[in-house]
Amino acid sequence: MLNLLLSDLMMVCSLPFRAAYYLMDYWAFGDITCRIMSYVFYINMYGSIYFLAVLSMVRFVAIVKPFTYVHWQSSRRAWMLCIVIWLIVSVASIPLLKAGTYEQTNQTKCLDLRPSQPCIC
Repeated sequence: MLNLLLSDLMMVCSLPFRAAYYLMDYWAFGDITCRIMSYVFYINMYGSIYFLAVLSMVRFVAIVKPFTYVHWQSSRRAWMLCIVIWLIVSVASIPLLKAGTYEQTNQTKCLDLRPSQPCIC
């Protein structure tokens, strides 16, 4: 649950930049900020998905096989699993650091997929 909190806190910190971008309809914060906000957005999205999936699996095992759950339950394993999830999500999102701002109809755009750019999702 703490990791979901951290993931959502990352989203809350990047939200003012996204709101300003969509209100102004152009990116005014520079290329580096655009890259960081894109990276944070996708880390948040995929991190939340993986942490919720793991939480669901743990609860399933706790209900279906409670004795196995008690045997496997340890804080060391939980910490290791959370670290592995953060590493996977962070490393998988590194290509998004290449996608910075771009010009479209004389406006600087960010956080959008370019029409010619395939979806990385």
